[in-house]
Amino acid sequence: MKLDTIDRMKKAPHRTAQLTARWRWLSFGVRAEDTATQVRKIVQVNAGAWLMIGTILVFNALFWLVGNEALIRSGLWQLPLMLLVPAVWWLNARRHLRTGRWLMILMAMTDCVVAIVGGQGTASSVHVYFLLLAVMTPTFFTVEEWPSTMALVTANLLIFLVFQFGYWPSHPSFALLDAQTREQMIQSMVVSCVLILILMTMLTEIAAADNENRLIRLAETDPLTGLANRRQFRQALEAEGSRMAREGGSFVLGVFDLDHFKRVNDEWGHDAGDQALVHVGHVVQGQLRAYDLVARTGGEEFVLLLPHAGLAEASQVVERIRQALVNDPFTYGGHARAITVSIGLALVTDAATMDQRLRQADEAMYQAKHEGRNRVCCAP
Repeated sequence: MKLDTIDRMKKAPHRTAQLTARWRWLSFGVRAEDTATQVRKIVQVNAGAWLMIGTILVFNALFWLVGNEALIRSGLWQLPLMLLVPAVWWLNARRHLRTGRWLMILMAMTDCVVAIVGGQGTASSVHVYFLLLAVMTPTFFTVEEWPSTMALVTANLLIFLVFQFGYWPSHPSFALLDAQTREQMIQSMVVSCVLILILMTMLTEIAAADNENRLIRLAETDPLTGLANRRQFRQALEAEGSRMAREGGSFVLGVFDLDHFKRVNDEWGHDAGDQALVHVGHVVQGQLRAYDLVARTGGEEFVLLLPHAGLAEASQVVERIRQALVNDPFTYGGHARAITVSIGLALVTDAATMDQRLRQADEAMYQAKHEGRNRVCCAP
């Protein structure tokens, strides 16, 4: 059976975790409470630091391959700056984000100047990197920091113009390069700037997608248990109703809450109550089919959406849940306690009656409580 819209919605939060893990090496300083903009800026600054290291190493390797003294001297002069790049990550990790941004740009500017005075002069067109920095600087700073942004953009543009229309002599050995090699050197500077700009643009898009998924997760996930919240449940319910209207069939709605949950809070404290809810959510998820959905709608109340099911199959699923909770007691402070649930089910065969059947599942859950709790009841 192919997974439907409900399954994709259920798995959407995990895409955020995958993206975060994929780009963890760019996440120095990122915290869970950071806004989407803060995360994006931190990632961009960290990426800029990595690109600076990579650019210095690649060009040093090329310079040694060419074997020209002017180029080798220039590359060697840049190496000490590369060793200072980890300071950017350290500043981000210590939450000195503004300082880290400034340091990143100033180090990149200094690297360009060192390359020029260290041997290349303006003959290799290395000063084109100041144009790149002028373009990239706004991506590092927030809107609130526009004075810093404009100051750095202006400085980079002015420095580029000074070197473009002025002159800085290269090391005498640079003149020993043949015309073709010099032209290739100029082209390599321009191409590397374009590649860096493309990489930063791609990274920005990936970070934006990551942040969008994170915001979706926050909007559709219960912050305590990590389960779907009422909003995601309603979206999934509407999607399943639309599917059933097109294809026919049926699905089952379930409502359950924890039996005698107040005793946990009264005897062990509210922190224990919170942990008990997390425990129940974890156990329930472990017993569901791949395309089922459980959501916490408030307090100790939960709802289930069991697509492509009749009451017989749904009863087997929730009976597994009930039994798993009995067999896996909740432990807190060295004490164990079995958490039981009362569950009500209702079969939906007509999309127009979904809300009515949800209320009837709720009534069936109260019937289960009246009959002694820790059991499953089905609405007629």
